[in-house]
Amino acid sequence: MIPVNDPSRQNQALRSELAAAVDVVLDHGKFIGGPEVGEFEEAFRAWTGAADAVGVANGTDALRLMLQAGGVGPGDEVLVPDFTMIATPEAVLQLGATPVLVEVLPGTYGIDPDAAAEAVTDRTRAALVVSLFGNPCPVPALPDTVTVYEDACQAHGASIDGAMVGTLGAAGGFSFFPAKNLGGIGDGGMVVTMDPDLGERIRKLRNHGRTAQYEHDRWGWNSRLDTIQAAALLVKLRHLDAGTARRQAIAALYRDRFAELDLELPVIVDGGISVSNLFVVACDDRDRLRDRLAAKGVGSAVHYELPLHRQPALAGRAVGPPRPETTARICSRVLSLPCFPELTDAEVDQVAEAVVDALSSP
Repeated sequence: MIPVNDPSRQNQALRSELAAAVDVVLDHGKFIGGPEVGEFEEAFRAWTGAADAVGVANGTDALRLMLQAGGVGPGDEVLVPDFTMIATPEAVLQLGATPVLVEVLPGTYGIDPDAAAEAVTDRTRAALVVSLFGNPCPVPALPDTVTVYEDACQAHGASIDGAMVGTLGAAGGFSFFPAKNLGGIGDGGMVVTMDPDLGERIRKLRNHGRTAQYEHDRWGWNSRLDTIQAAALLVKLRHLDAGTARRQAIAALYRDRFAELDLELPVIVDGGISVSNLFVVACDDRDRLRDRLAAKGVGSAVHYELPLHRQPALAGRAVGPPRPETTARICSRVLSLPCFPELTDAEVDQVAEAVVDALSSP
């Protein structure tokens, strides 16, 4: 079965480089706060074009810490798309704030700017927009009282008009979960920002509010990017642009092969560049397509089967969208196809042929 993603293929290809990097850490023994952490933060900052970058333990922590550093807390409302991973509203709930779920646009799967503007109340403190599946999401025009942050956890390198996602709002959170475009050999995350003061607050919050040895000027969290992950990510960052180009080539081939099918393809906003973390199509009989692909040895996945307004964990904790059928319809139609750099040309062709055959046969 051709998998939707397989991080082990990349790890095997880079095994000698990764092993050498980890060996250096084993030798110096600075597993927390070792030199590789600062080196990776600087390398990632420069790669994104941000003013500051702060490594943290995972992508969810990246979202929570940047919101907290920006002042989000109990009593506040934060706009969140209704179609995304539950980690996005989870970061809001962890701060005692209320997620307000907003419709998204089919095809781009980014937050609907008109719906976001309609959802603003006098309690709205922030908006957390998501560049989902590697597709860039523009920052919506909202009142000056609403600070816009970015969940860029699936979109390393996506951009709009030459500016990388993560740098379009007050701050952006990234995940280095192994399945991401830049994935570690464990977990990890990063916040980037154009505001060095915000970055410094996040730097304190990730380490128990520490200002000096055994001195803390605020309560914080234990959310540090460990040195082994930083070392591995330094290796992988060197290969990221080549991997992105391969993802984009696969996505372009799919677009060409699927152009005449009754299939909705990903939509990229004007001036945007997608990095195709996933290649997500949509059709009315999604489950039939998925079954036919499996019969031909092609794996697929559904991201995501439930809109957030129907997640049991958010019942009574989030404000639902006024038009819940919008996201419910999207969830019933989307299907993720294999799209990662280590797919062989033969596998890509097999995926394309299987989709064409599945949708061309009665």
